Amino acid sequence: MLRSSLSLFAGIVGFAFAATTVPAWAQVQAGAGGGAVAGGGAVAGAGGGAGSGQQAGARHRPAAALAPAPFTWLEDSATLGPVVGPLTTQGWWVGKDGLSLAKLVPSWTSDPTVEVLLFPPVSGHPSKAERFLLQVPTGPALPPMDERGMVIGFHPFSVSEKSVFNASGLPQICDARGWYLLAPYGLTDTNMGNVASQDALDAILVWLRTNGIAYNEKRVYTAGFSMGGLNAVSYALRHQSPQGPVRIAGVINHTGTMDVIDQYNVGTLQLQQLLANPDHFGGAPLQSPFAWARVNPIRVQGGAAVPASAQAVNLKDLPIYLHWNSQDPNTNLVQYNRALRDYLLAQGALVAVNEVQAGPSTHAWSSLSMAQAVDFVAQASEAPAPGDLGGGSAEIFADRLAAYRMSRVLAIDPSTVARYRLTVGSGGSNAIAVQGARGVRRLELDLEAAGLTSALALSVTSWTTDFKPLTLVLRGFPNPPSLVLASGVPPLAVAHDPHKGELLVTPNATGAFAVIDILP
Repeated sequence: MLRSSLSLFAGIVGFAFAATTVPAWAQVQAGAGGGAVAGGGAVAGAGGGAGSGQQAGARHRPAAALAPAPFTWLEDSATLGPVVGPLTTQGWWVGKDGLSLAKLVPSWTSDPTVEVLLFPPVSGHPSKAERFLLQVPTGPALPPMDERGMVIGFHPFSVSEKSVFNASGLPQICDARGWYLLAPYGLTDTNMGNVASQDALDAILVWLRTNGIAYNEKRVYTAGFSMGGLNAVSYALRHQSPQGPVRIAGVINHTGTMDVIDQYNVGTLQLQQLLANPDHFGGAPLQSPFAWARVNPIRVQGGAAVPASAQAVNLKDLPIYLHWNSQDPNTNLVQYNRALRDYLLAQGALVAVNEVQAGPSTHAWSSLSMAQAVDFVAQASEAPAPGDLGGGSAEIFADRLAAYRMSRVLAIDPSTVARYRLTVGSGGSNAIAVQGARGVRRLELDLEAAGLTSALALSVTSWTTDFKPLTLVLRGFPNPPSLVLASGVPPLAVAHDPHKGELLVTPNATGAFAVIDILP
């Protein structure tokens, strides 16, 4: 249904826009040379969407040659490659920030849909623009804000965010539930879930909040197909911090590229050159290992996930819906997802698996019943509580400084995906363990979140696998302890901060196994 009234959308979402003038960034974008831009090959139609198995070709799109054109739901080369601003702001709202544009586009449902362009630095990138589509729930049956969820839909390789609307069924499902549907582009159509594309999504979420979009931030779900499945899983596993821009509550993964490093290794030279360029990962996996490892859900060897790099375990307590066509022509994608299934089930994760036989040429959104998948993840009324360890123990991967469940990574080895396991003592014991820590140098533990107290004798077990010291910052110590011992001797370092209510303990200089006994 076409929503042609600009005032309608402005009234629905409460945006405030400045006078429609051409800001400096629009002039820069319009005059920028396009040059040769690496991108996707054949563009898929509305019915399916290209998969990550496709290889990339060369694409030329000089920005200065673009003329204003009406929005169309057809996938075409003009929507691919880097996001380029229009030559005129006619027909667009210009945001108060002067760095964003928005306009209504024809909608798939009775809910209006808007296309938004964000330009640096509002886009989350210092030099690239981002684009997204947002379907906004409206009408008299609109649920209250605490029930108004949002699905973030991720597109496959070499197509645009339009694929989420054209082919997934999500517009109708979100319309019926009174939810938002957000489809980010990811800076380029072939982003493979890189950190830059995820940072751009963070910026979108900040922009929505700044502009008054009201939804329950604890009921945000990701869904994606092929490369989009990688995005859905990777973004969710990197966004489980209660202090982040969002905490993902459930994931729908349709035949996702779960091992992007292996995808590079088995890809053609063309694909490898594309993914190694500065717009993607800035080098091959051996040249830029951290850029690849930090977004990769699992490494697959011999058909199984390698536990030491299985970051998907961060999603252990979320509902995860896995779907694939066993006859998919991209056989490596099927192998990745079977390995992910086996690993998550072995961890006791809440996983629904839907393996179908949809024909040997079917790699498309359409093989998935999206309504069934949304029903499954929607059982999570909100993201798990920050202190929930899923049965008392959880393994955590961290690629940056952030809060993770009842802990916060305060210092990390540069260019390292840190790993550690937290275990809270069973049987009512006042104990916690930080086991097998790797890459993390300073870790904060919240005693209250863990159900522990400094008013009783506390036992903290600690050891690292990289033979480097780990400093533990224990929150919940308003008073200094009377005694602190590490395996029966004074620790390497101990300090109490009465203002923050923290006890800092470094048990030894080598990260060796230690039991820290703390007496009140």
